Order: sequence, then C-alpha cells, then structure tokens
Amino acid sequence: MTIPTDPRVVRAELCRRSFADFVAWAWPLITGLPYQPNRISTAIVETLQRVGDGELTRVLIACPPGVGKSTLLACYAAWRFARNPAHRAIHGGHGFELAAKESRRVRRLVEGDAYRRMFPEVQLRADENTAAMWATLANGHYTAVGVEGGLTGARALEAVVDDPLNAVDRFSAATKEAMWVWFTEALSTRLDGDRAPVVVVHQRLCPDDLIGRLLEADPDGWHLVELAAETDEGELLAPNVLPRAKLDALKKTLGAAAYATQMLQRPSSDATAVIKREWWRYYSIGPVLAGSNAVLPDRLDRVVIAADLTFGSAKGDYAVVQAWGASGGGRYLLEQWRQRAGFEDSVVAIMAFAKRWPRAKILVEKAANGAAVIETLQKRIPNVVPKTPLGNKAQRLSAIAPTVESGSCYLPHGVSWVGDFVEELAGATKHDDACDACAYAVHELDEDNGNLDRLRALNGIGPMLMRMANPWASGSAPKKERTLEQEIADGKMLDVWEVMRRR
Repeated sequence: MTIPTDPRVVRAELCRRSFADFVAWAWPLITGLPYQPNRISTAIVETLQRVGDGELTRVLIACPPGVGKSTLLACYAAWRFARNPAHRAIHGGHGFELAAKESRRVRRLVEGDAYRRMFPEVQLRADENTAAMWATLANGHYTAVGVEGGLTGARALEAVVDDPLNAVDRFSAATKEAMWVWFTEALSTRLDGDRAPVVVVHQRLCPDDLIGRLLEADPDGWHLVELAAETDEGELLAPNVLPRAKLDALKKTLGAAAYATQMLQRPSSDATAVIKREWWRYYSIGPVLAGSNAVLPDRLDRVVIAADLTFGSAKGDYAVVQAWGASGGGRYLLEQWRQRAGFEDSVVAIMAFAKRWPRAKILVEKAANGAAVIETLQKRIPNVVPKTPLGNKAQRLSAIAPTVESGSCYLPHGVSWVGDFVEELAGATKHDDACDACAYAVHELDEDNGNLDRLRALNGIGPMLMRMANPWASGSAPKKERTLEQEIADGKMLDVWEVMRRR
C-alpha cells in the first residue's frame, strides 16, 4: 500500500473521512469567515458524520435559529459529493426560493477552484446546471425543492429537509397539513433503498411541526437530537453566536412560550394559546381595589379605537368596538362594545366612541363588512383608518403577546364583560371578534410608542414637540367650570378619571 505524501492529497483524504475537518476547510469558502465551533454546531457535525457513515438513517435535529445550521447543511451536501461523486440528494425547504438559495451556495462551493483542486473527481455537467437541479459527470444529482413542490421523476439516495415550516405559518393548520402530505406522499416516495437517509433539521415552532408529527407517528423510528440555546441552569451552548445579551433580548421579543419553543426546543400546547389568562393586569378608577394592580392614569398619551365588524353572519358572530389608551408603557382597555348588531348600529357605536375619545385614531378592519362601514364613517368623522388583516387570529395575537406577557396591558377591574374577554383571548371560546380589535389596538399603540419615545428624547424642544404631536398631553388640568361636552368638543380629553366617572 502506497502512503500518499502530497499534502493536498492527505488533506483531501482527511476531509473525506471527517466531516468536522471538511467543515473547518469549507466554512471559510462559503462564509468568508473562519469556522468557530460551539457545542451546538459540534453536535450537528457529529450527527451528520454518523449519517454519512451509515450509522443513522432517520434523523431529526431540533436546534435554535442563528447557529449556522444551513451553512453546515451546505457543507454536508458538498462533503457527500466529495465522498461519492455519484451521490444523489434531495434538499427541501419551506419554499423554493429558500431551497434554491441553498442549492446555489452548495454549487458555488463545488464549482470553486479550491474544491476542484481538492476533489478533482467531482465535475459538474454543463447541460444540467440550474438552481433547481445540477448534476455531476458521474451521474450524481442535487435537487432543490420547496414544500409542496413537485418531485416527479426525481430519485435520490438521501433527503435533507431544512426548515420545512416558516415561523409565520406555525398557526396555519392548512399549511402544516400541506407540509405533512408533501413529506409523506411526495418526498418519502422518491428515495431508493430501505436505508436511504432522511435528515430533518429545524427549530421547533409548535407541537405539530414536522418533527412533532414524525415523532407522534413513529416515536421509536427516529434518532432525535435536541439542542437548546441554554441549559436549565443558564449555561450557554453557543455563546459565540447566541450570547447572553442576545438571548435576553429574544426572551422579551418572543415571549416566554415562543422562546421556550424556538430557542429551547420545548414546544407545548401553551405556545398555541398565545395569550395566557395570568398575563393580564387590572386597573381601578380611584384607589387601588382588591384584585386590581394599578390605578387608571389621569393622563393618557394617546387613544386608539379599534373595530372588528361582522353582521349578517349565520355563525352568530359579534361586532366589537374597543377603546385602548396608553400612558408610558401601559396599555389600558378603556371600554368595549360587543353586540350582534347590524350596519347602522355598528356605525352609531363607532361614532359614539369617537365622540367620547376625540382625536383618537379609529382602526376598522377592511374585511367582511368593514369596507362599507369605513366608507360611511369617513364621510362623517375624521381619523378613520382602514386596517388590512394580516395572517390569521393566532398570528395577529402573537404579535402583541410579548406586550401582554410583560404585564403592560390592563383591563378594567370588576366590569362584567372582562371575564368573557379574557377567555376569548385565551382561545377558550368559539368567538374571536374581541381578539382582532385588541390585536389591532395594542399593536398600533406599540408602534406609536416608539415615535413618542423618540420625541421625548429630544432635549430643549421635547415638551413643545410633545404638545404639537399629542394634544392630549397638555400639562394644564381642565377647568372645572367647563362641561365634559365642551372638553370633548375642544378635543382635550385630559382627565380620564373624570370622563370615566361622568359617562
């Protein structure tokens, strides 16, 4: 047996045998940066080594975002061709653009001068070289496909699925079912041989994401690797890419349930509840009463009126109008109207809110009956803003979940309808009308808060700008001799306690 002495040949053989050595060599070629392993990336590399060696054939890897898993998978694809130029692989993602992007990364590496010098036996065909599919002269193939994409005619020795579900679709039952059908009926039938490896890698998003459904269907048939960003004791597993400051910021942004799911790989049914009952705080008017957490401020920075209108529905849905106020970081549900009402009653209700809370921005959902109401209101009162619904109810609520979880949202203490409101937002009822109005209002106040904070930060002209930008925030108290109606007509609405008492 001749022992090679050429350093290039020796290194090439080491890279073929060891995926860790290959990653250390290829990572800078893909990213332009040196490879800096951590415990999460090392665990992924070691697992993929076992797949390449034939020890594992059905593998699930749950890991947090931001650890370079997609780059490791690009290295893995190129490594498999370095070992066997006739290798045939399918790589899938939640959309074709994502899969094609990763395909181009692998192809650039394999076509690059460094790779061709290291592994000259791997040469690409000129007549099959697209983002969707490229081939080697040894009849190897790399096929990129998005979930729900067609695989007719494609055959492979291995399938790797990276992020099959977009995070924004985690509440979409239809999208998750389509993902499942694609995996079980399209992808799984394209593999040759009983031991063709299947590797699924993604952050956990919900109990019924792809990893969850595969484990439920065959709990003993998969090798599961769960990689959290930190241990229960707070030890960081990838501090070079997920330092403590970044994780702390993510906890605030995502909220506890989403953080545990995506960063710690601990999905639970609580993650789909979105808004939990215990997150709400309660205010009273006047002294703090037993069961409340705060007193309603006597000054509000801004008020938003939000309406979700459904009438004439066979499902018995409600029309809902809510007024929310903000003071500093607090969000206060001031009042709610919720009735099975028709067109005229809905318009009258919104106009009554507008009279009680002048200069408030009025958000009306454009869907269903909203368009006709918007057109009528815009002829009668100012500040009516059409609101286009984005995503489904759970997605809209997830946008405001961190605000509610932080203890910044207050409900009126002792009001009869509040219990039903809390149950609806917890998903315990069949109705969701109050959910949308709440989501629109709190999200709007959260967005406005950033603008107000920037105004407050301006030195010298800060108070003047605040008065110009927000006419409610005057420092002078309303004169007692003026009637409430006169104060409303002036657009001041300064003393919220007085308004709430005298309504």
